[in-house]
Amino acid sequence: MDLWITASVAAKILEKRLGRPVRIDYITKLAQMNRIRKRDMGSRIVLYNRHDVEQVQIRERKKSVPDDRPSQVETPIAQIDEKVPAQEKTYQQIPLPETLQIRNTEPNKEGVVNVARFEDMPPGSMKRMQFAKTYKLHNPELGSWLEFGLKGDRLPVTYYPYHGDKAAAFNPAQQVEVLEILKRHGKLKS
Repeated sequence: MDLWITASVAAKILEKRLGRPVRIDYITKLAQMNRIRKRDMGSRIVLYNRHDVEQVQIRERKKSVPDDRPSQVETPIAQIDEKVPAQEKTYQQIPLPETLQIRNTEPNKEGVVNVARFEDMPPGSMKRMQFAKTYKLHNPELGSWLEFGLKGDRLPVTYYPYHGDKAAAFNPAQQVEVLEILKRHGKLKS
């Protein structure tokens, strides 16, 4: 008569035998490799043969020997100056490039699109999402109008860098002009 046990019981049996912790997924892996028999008892219940669990042969993993790996001494990164302590060493400062503000770089059909950092925009500027929420507009639809225009009218916008891409914002003057265009085409709610 065969005895069938759960994976957690099988893991405890192997832990006692090997003297180290054994995870439950290791038991399922042994069953997948046909090292122990398993029996499906339903959609989520799997039992394992106790005799197979007690008799399975498990080899120890080979541990890497520290001598096999390269050491800092074998592959020096920099020469160490033993005469001067690290706190007293002076290093030549590397000049950093000045940050460039990119403006008027992406031409469109009507003219030039401004590209600037949002922080550099005038006070009262709004990001596209904030503008859409304030005037109860559908944000993706607003994006479509920015890209393709609205029945021949282009919406003025300033783009700013955002996670490697660009995002839209409106300065106060652009907000007034966009609102006039949206009212003209009946796109504003109230």
